[in-house]
Formats: sequence, structure tokens, C-alpha cells
Amino acid sequence: MNSAPSNSTINTIIDTAKRNLLDSDVLQPVFFIVKNDTIGVFPPDFSTDEKKDEAAEAVRLIVKKMDPDFIFFLSESWTTACATEEELAKNRAKYGSSIANWPDVKDVVLFRYETPSTTWSGMADILPGRVMGEVKWSQQPHDEERGRFCNFFEAKEATH
Repeated sequence: MNSAPSNSTINTIIDTAKRNLLDSDVLQPVFFIVKNDTIGVFPPDFSTDEKKDEAAEAVRLIVKKMDPDFIFFLSESWTTACATEEELAKNRAKYGSSIANWPDVKDVVLFRYETPSTTWSGMADILPGRVMGEVKWSQQPHDEERGRFCNFFEAKEATH
């Protein structure tokens, strides 16, 4: 599925990320927390797993207090062409848990757009010259998402 979430704020953020990718060695991870016309910007520290957990908890607390319309996240990352869990397990055993060290790794920009009712994930290849390719989007139900950087609205919904 390549239909995309339609939102002028998101389009502006993606256009800015494209320009920043060209002008920098690394596109820093950042959360945009949006309510009405107010945009909060939160640049998380991803230097360790502990710092990543702290960043995820901070975003959850912000969601609980701010009750935003949506959260948008972007980060430069890597992806691999492993198609099965077996291939992933073999590469983890051979090369370690960080896919940065695996063969056939591609540099990408990851996007997440989460509202109280839906989640979209996007990925764009980083092409030669640090040009961002087309963002390919997919939509997931909240209950199918796993990981520390998803389901930010769960904590808010559980308190009502």
C-alpha cells in the first residue's frame, strides 16, 4: 500500500527532512507532537537502549498530558532484505544484533504517523548523494504494532 496520510504539516516536515538529509551527514531522530496548530519538537537521545527507553517514556508522558492530535516521528536508519524470521536469526547469529553490520543493508529514512485511531509507517530509501527516495507508506491497526516507539496513545486511552 502506498497511499499516504494526507496532512500539510506532515508534508512540510518530510520536505524539510529531504533538505536536511542533503545538507547533513546524519538525519537526527525527532518527534513532532501536534495539537491544533501547535507543534512540539522532541529530539530524542538514541545513544543507548536505556536512552531510547527513556525517550519513549517521555513521549508517552507528553501524550498523556498534551492530548495531541497526532505524533510524527522520523529517523535515519537501516533496513535489510531478509524475508523470513529464519534469515533474520541467521544474520543475527553471524553478524550481531545491529543490522548496521549486516550485508546488503540499505540506508533509509523511517517515518511514523500515529493518531488515537490509526498508525502509518513509512520508509524512503536514501539514494546516492543523500537524496531521499519516494516514501512508501503502510497503515497498521494499533493492536498489531510492537516496539518501544509505537502505541503512544494507549496510555492516554487507558486512563479515561
